[in-house]
Amino acid sequence: MKKIIISFLFLSLVVSAEAQRAIYAVGSAVPGESQELEKFADGTFHFHGTLQPGDLFLTTTSILRSTSLCYAPKYEDANIVNDGIPYTSARGNSSSLAWKVLFSADNYRFVLDPSSTTVRGELFEWWYEAWIVGGCVAPDQTDGWDLEKAEPMYQSINDPYVWTWRGLLKNYSGNVESKRFKILGQYGWNPKSLHPFTQDASILDATQVAYNYSHDYKWNLVQNGYYSITVNIFLETINATYLGTQKPDAVSSALASEPQIYASGRQVRVVSDRLLTATLCTLDGRQLVTESGTDLRLTAPSPGVYVVKTDQTSRKVLVR
Repeated sequence: MKKIIISFLFLSLVVSAEAQRAIYAVGSAVPGESQELEKFADGTFHFHGTLQPGDLFLTTTSILRSTSLCYAPKYEDANIVNDGIPYTSARGNSSSLAWKVLFSADNYRFVLDPSSTTVRGELFEWWYEAWIVGGCVAPDQTDGWDLEKAEPMYQSINDPYVWTWRGLLKNYSGNVESKRFKILGQYGWNPKSLHPFTQDASILDATQVAYNYSHDYKWNLVQNGYYSITVNIFLETINATYLGTQKPDAVSSALASEPQIYASGRQVRVVSDRLLTATLCTLDGRQLVTESGTDLRLTAPSPGVYVVKTDQTSRKVLVR
């Protein structure tokens, strides 16, 4: 009988977490002592921002009290940076209920997931590339989406977490999933990708992204035309604007920035909005291969660090 009562009480606490409208990060690790987590469309609670060394309580009250309901780590002294640690529900303000933060950083990101009763955290690193891919991005994808038809997004010079794409989205008849698209964090299908929380969500209504979602959901094209799409990969936000059916001048001028350089396997890809010449060099300056065009592929002879030189930039790349 006691086991049944204990199980019922624990289940009640778990359910209350799932139905909870607000959860706060509270404690000495939180600048200002308290910050509300953002609730996402799938019911998870997210934190993005700065933490400092100290205790971090996840609780239903903005001020920690002896009666506060806390979502505490199952294992004592668990670090908030982890691959997914179960939490338990308990009331109180004892330090044994706190998650630990060991050092200061501005790029902490963690998620409390009531459905799996876990907390997962990381020090988020910005991406070096982002691509928009899908049946409405380019024609001639009748046998499946073609990675070579993906289009690069452009990183903000003011915020490395912000990526923007402007261009034409169209329902190309005959394409596989001809009105759908998603966003990749590399010139490849894995490991990083962004999705909506529901299949065929309208891109014009989208505000949040699902990072590496368990479902391969895609956004749905509302109508043919030119769009501006901006994502903040750290804050997990997205915003899209419909620009009309006529190509705006801003599409070409806004994207006329320095070339984008990516490495995938032994191949280095250089993408530009204007004709350029790119050269792959060794670190001591020896030229290996030179190509001209707007979408170039330079093949490295072996793994290592190389330099890509164009008339606009010189950048090191790591080839694996």
